[in-house]
This record gives sequence, C-alpha cells and structure tokens, in this order.
Amino acid sequence: MRSRELRFLGWTVVLLTVVFLVVNGRFYYLAGMYPVCFAMAAVALERGEPARWWRWIATWPCYALSALLVLPVALPVWPRAWLIEHPSLPSPVLAFTEIGSPEAALSVAGAFTQLSERARTAVVTETYWQASALDRYGRDLGLPEPASGNRGYATLVVPSEELTDVLFVGADPGPLLGHFAGLRPIGKVDTGAAKPSYFDGVPLWLASGRTEPWSTLWPKLANTHT
Repeated sequence: MRSRELRFLGWTVVLLTVVFLVVNGRFYYLAGMYPVCFAMAAVALERGEPARWWRWIATWPCYALSALLVLPVALPVWPRAWLIEHPSLPSPVLAFTEIGSPEAALSVAGAFTQLSERARTAVVTETYWQASALDRYGRDLGLPEPASGNRGYATLVVPSEELTDVLFVGADPGPLLGHFAGLRPIGKVDTGAAKPSYFDGVPLWLASGRTEPWSTLWPKLANTHT
C-alpha cells in the first residue's frame, strides 16, 4: 500500500488533537491513535533505504532499549512497597485507579450504613473516577447510584429532589458550602492492603439540610472540580 493512501490517518490524528484541545480534553484521549502512528512510521522506515553508516548497526537492540525506557513509566512495574515509601516520585498514576476500588466501595458503604438518614442521602463524589468505581462496586453493598459534578459525569446522574443530605467523597467539599445547613467530616476511605490506591485516604463528608432545589444547585456543582 502506498503511503499516500494512509495520509488520512495522519490528518485524523491532527484533527482529533485540535478537537480535544478545543473541548479541554485530557492528554490520553488521543492515546488510541498512537499505535496507528507508530505502525505507519515503522512501515515507512522499513521500506526506506537506510544511510550507509546505519546499515552496520543492528536494529533490534534499539527496539529493546526503547522498550526498557518506556515500560517503567507506562506500566505498574515498580514494587508496591517502594511506591508507598516514595509517594512524591513519578509513578503510573493511571494504574493507581485500578487498585483498591472494591475495597474503597466497601469503606464508603460502611460509612453510608452508619448514617441515620440513609434514605434521604445522596452519594456525590469529587471525581468521575470515584463515581464510576462506586457505581460498579457499590450497588451490591447498598450504595445508591453515585453522582459527580466532575466533567461529563455531571450529565449522567443528578440527585433526586427527595434527597436532602449528601455523603461527599473527596478532598475538597468547598462547592457544597453555602448550599447546606451543615457540613462535617465523618472519616476517610480505607482500602486496607490494596495500596497504593487513588482512593485510599480520601476524606468523607456529610452535608445535611439542603437549602435549595437540586435543579438549581446541581448546575452550580457541575465542573467545580476539574
């Protein structure tokens, strides 16, 4: 296949990059196109005539060296104990979101069951990561469908009007201030031995006595955490 027949793939990458920049998308939204770019570049390199000096260098050590440089950053290959002892060092943050979600849901459910007004309490999370994890693992534990004002998740679930209180999962409950009669900490998420985890140690808050309808309040809470 001639390279010109594949040019549309390159333009696709460019256009998607522009779209995600305009809509304030995350850097990894374009990750699905990376293998396409790598494959196109590899085919072009293999078909090309290498420089004379390059012909004397074996190519497989270069590939192996590239993999060794990339894997420690892209994959969770660091020892767990080392990551716990060095939390400030660069690490595969996205991998942390895959650790401790069931345990976090169990911890949040434990706090929820201790509430005296469970039937009138919504579960709202600071990020869509937390909301999706609680939706996946918390339903069987008695948690209601979680809501989050974070990014696009704000459009998926809006608490119903009969829910006057909120169990808030997140570090910053500031957006709730002024919209409830009371706000107090009630604990933290504990993922037990499932560490390092994105969830572990996340504060839990109880906001009680909603002072305005959700139809008015929810737009104020949407996208307050980015």
